[in-house]
Amino acid sequence: MACFRHKRRMGIGGDIAGGALSGFGLGMKTGNPLIGGVGALVGAGIGLFQGKKREKAEEEARKQAMLTQEAGDYMSDLNSLQAFNNQFNAAFGIDMGNQGLNSQAGLGIEQQPTEIASDILRIEGADHNNGGVDVDANGDGFAEYELEGGEIVEGTRVYSKRLKVPQDFVTVAKDEGFSVKRGTYSEVAESLGRQKDKYEDKMDSFDQSEANTGMIMLERIDNLFNHLFYTQEFANLKRRVQ
Repeated sequence: MACFRHKRRMGIGGDIAGGALSGFGLGMKTGNPLIGGVGALVGAGIGLFQGKKREKAEEEARKQAMLTQEAGDYMSDLNSLQAFNNQFNAAFGIDMGNQGLNSQAGLGIEQQPTEIASDILRIEGADHNNGGVDVDANGDGFAEYELEGGEIVEGTRVYSKRLKVPQDFVTVAKDEGFSVKRGTYSEVAESLGRQKDKYEDKMDSFDQSEANTGMIMLERIDNLFNHLFYTQEFANLKRRVQ
């Protein structure tokens, strides 16, 4: 029956001693004590090499464990930094991706937003300088975004109350049949939103001509919102590179 021996853990000193004895034994088999002594020295060297090799492997394992821990800490810090960046960027407008708001859902907002039109909300509450309005958009108990009172949210897109819309956009809106005054992005977005609400009502009209007008104007408003948001994004890009 085969017998399995458990390997006994030794330090470098044990490796050196074991290597020396092994080398000495092999050298003495020649019948020459001098060769036995040389064998002991060679064996000791081999033992030292093997011990250092194992110590190096153990040190490498410890380093890997530390790197794994540091990576976990880094990801935690990165998530915190991302949340901070989201809060900062929201002051100048941001797209929250798939985390849109719903006027009927709490989403971590103490004071419910005001519904301007379908998919368009006005945030109520403090501004960023006074703590802002924390938004837990995905319901995990942590605020992903900090918005501020007066900002307009259209779907997932936030319109800033700190940046001003260029006159060119006001001209384009008027050419499309909408009256808007030049102001901040949130002010212009709210104005478009209130006009959207009016045309949404027309869609329910029994007058087919009026309903058709409502449909056409709503399509134009959606296009203007796209134009408005991308104008805001371009303004942010210019602001960051300056």
